[in-house]
Amino acid sequence: MRAREAGFTLLELVIAVGITVILLAAGGYWMLSMRPAALRGALDDFDANLAAAEALAASSGNGATLVFAPQAGGAVGFTLRVYSGRPTASGAVTVSNTMAAFSATSVSEAHFGKPPFAIFLNSAGYPTGSANYPTLDAQESPTFTVIAQQPPCPSGGIVLTFTSPQSVTATRTLPCNTMVATTAVADPTPTPNAPRISPTYLLAHFTTDSGPLRFKAAEYGYYHWYASTANGAPCQTQLSDTGAAPATFASPWPYVQPSPASQAGAAPAPPALAPYTWPVGDPNDPPAWFALSPVLHNGGLCTVTVADDYNQSGAVQVQVMGDLTPSTTSPPQMTVGHGSDTITFSKTFDSEKLLLWAGGPCLGIVTATTASGSFPSTPSHTAANASVTIAPVSQGTCNLIVQDQYGEQVVLGVKVSAQMASWPEQIEMGASGGVLSYAPQPRFDLGLAINAALIGGVAPAATTSGCMAYALTAGGGADPAPSQANAVGVYTDTNGCYVNRNGGMPTSTAAAVVWEPSGQSETYATSNSCPKVVLGAWSPPSANGVQAGLPLAAGSITGSCTIAITDGITTAPSLDHGLTNVVIQAATLYSTVTCTGFVDQEGDRGCGVSCEGTSGGCSSSGQSVMFPCSGSNGVGPFDVTTGEGTDTAGLQINPGQSISVTTSSDGTAFVSASNCVAS
Repeated sequence: MRAREAGFTLLELVIAVGITVILLAAGGYWMLSMRPAALRGALDDFDANLAAAEALAASSGNGATLVFAPQAGGAVGFTLRVYSGRPTASGAVTVSNTMAAFSATSVSEAHFGKPPFAIFLNSAGYPTGSANYPTLDAQESPTFTVIAQQPPCPSGGIVLTFTSPQSVTATRTLPCNTMVATTAVADPTPTPNAPRISPTYLLAHFTTDSGPLRFKAAEYGYYHWYASTANGAPCQTQLSDTGAAPATFASPWPYVQPSPASQAGAAPAPPALAPYTWPVGDPNDPPAWFALSPVLHNGGLCTVTVADDYNQSGAVQVQVMGDLTPSTTSPPQMTVGHGSDTITFSKTFDSEKLLLWAGGPCLGIVTATTASGSFPSTPSHTAANASVTIAPVSQGTCNLIVQDQYGEQVVLGVKVSAQMASWPEQIEMGASGGVLSYAPQPRFDLGLAINAALIGGVAPAATTSGCMAYALTAGGGADPAPSQANAVGVYTDTNGCYVNRNGGMPTSTAAAVVWEPSGQSETYATSNSCPKVVLGAWSPPSANGVQAGLPLAAGSITGSCTIAITDGITTAPSLDHGLTNVVIQAATLYSTVTCTGFVDQEGDRGCGVSCEGTSGGCSSSGQSVMFPCSGSNGVGPFDVTTGEGTDTAGLQINPGQSISVTTSSDGTAFVSASNCVAS
């Protein structure tokens, strides 16, 4: 058999060529994909470092610097680092903590060429730059020589071209700010940048809060004046409580003089009627400070625009919150034991929830609780609201301090008075103006026993003969009239019996008296009806004053009810504070006579006799004899046994009247009374 020849078969060759083609295609696609990825990474690194530099420039006070340096050892590509500050002075540029970017992509700038070159950003983010800067040593460490004045932004802006190793390119442009055309003047601004305003939003939390209303204008390398674009002090009103400007420029102006003084001659004359000032401080971005003052009691929104002498301008928005305003300016007048007062507070041009705190030297006199209310979504005439509820605790005066979350305070004078007083707690009257019985406490009161046996009632223990109305405590004790009652013509004796004048005779007219312990005049009124009595005319007739009396006349129906009096403050009368109990009793259950001789307890007694003070009979000392009514409707005749003597027939006796009886030989006397009324 012949041996196989060396070499590849046609099939093997086809397979080998196919594999090679596949590998070449895959490699080509991989190479194509690498080209844009490398360039994209360089662009992303630049964008990230630029954003970090802009943020650093806005906060450092001296801008920021980006340095493009060549790769070490002559390798293709660049290194990008971000520094804090600009080279305005020795040591003014320091390394930041932003991560350096290393790229194999090359970079060049249309005006500065290839690295090294630097881009400077001022505090407003406006760019300029410098070629062949900074100086790099053999280890690529930079030396920042001082550049006293930042160079101008090149025409067309800063244009960076990034080129990948595969010659794919992309650009990034940092435009300059567009210059506003103006008439040429001496010492023109080195850069056509608009003034940078900081802050651009001013907020005063109330109309006396002037501290926050300050702002500055700055422009790199500019030393001339800045001025308001509107004549006069007021800001340009958008909305306000009164329609006028809510804030004005502080006066006088200018707030500072030019520095150096030669700038006054180099600059055009400042406007005659507009607020203006000069920059001072930082030699590269000298700030010019302006101050505004809120207008008292006028919240609102407005705008302020300031410009340099090239009419390049910037604006600031101003918000002045309205005053913290209570719903009432009258000091709360309150009474112990009665309802609380709720006072609403409002604040215009406040779009936040209004929070209140209430306190101060009122502890123990009132309590105060706060609650937030509605508020608008944007500052406007629609006010944010909150409330303070004040409840009286004890008598006194104090200043309640109410403060919002912004520190504005309102002081409310609070007066808490003792609640209205009244007298008496209870009035007892005889029906239809009749006399109440005379019954002081005896050792043994047979009259009470007789009354209980005959009609089931108990005669009150009255201590004034002929009394028709008594002022009593709730416990039934005598309650003589106080001085406040005397002031309105109401009197009692020491037993509480109403009399027609001081030391006068009993009267059938009682009275309830009210007064204000604070000495404040009020208007009084009854808040209920008491059907057992007839109300008279107030004393004084207006029912207004420090004290007032309300006369009462008893009706013919026995029973009890209450008189409730209010003063507009006391809304729930109670005993001693506007409430008086009234009891209407039957008129005299017993008439009285004065004995002139011994009263025999034996024999015919008619409808019964009770000798008050003894159980064995009345002595000749003139003690009273008491006897109940008998006959139709409680009208006499009345029988009394007097011992030896003659009968006294047809003698008329009024309730409470004392008489002497001369007995007949059979020891009896006959007495009748026509106006005795039984209960």
